[in-house]
Amino acid sequence: MRSRTLIITAAILLSAVICILILSSGNSDLNRAEASTVQQKMYTSIEIQDGDTLWSLAETYGQKYKDYSVFIDEVCSINKLSGDRITAGACLLIPVYR
Repeated sequence: MRSRTLIITAAILLSAVICILILSSGNSDLNRAEASTVQQKMYTSIEIQDGDTLWSLAETYGQKYKDYSVFIDEVCSINKLSGDRITAGACLLIPVYR
């Protein structure tokens, strides 16, 4: 009776280990896939051209943002802009994702 209990316990433990190994190998593939799609936020400097507006810059550079106004607010904050006016020839630091 004791050896039968020992065999059943060993079988249950072995099954549990196999399940854990199978599940963890599937998760590592998922983690690799997620890691390959993660993008890093970086910053670059651009020179403002004639006709540029914060909105046009958002359309060009802010496509990763769910709302262009969030991009514009961040650009204003980074560059310490008090309003929405930008001047051709000036440089702005803007966020980009790579």
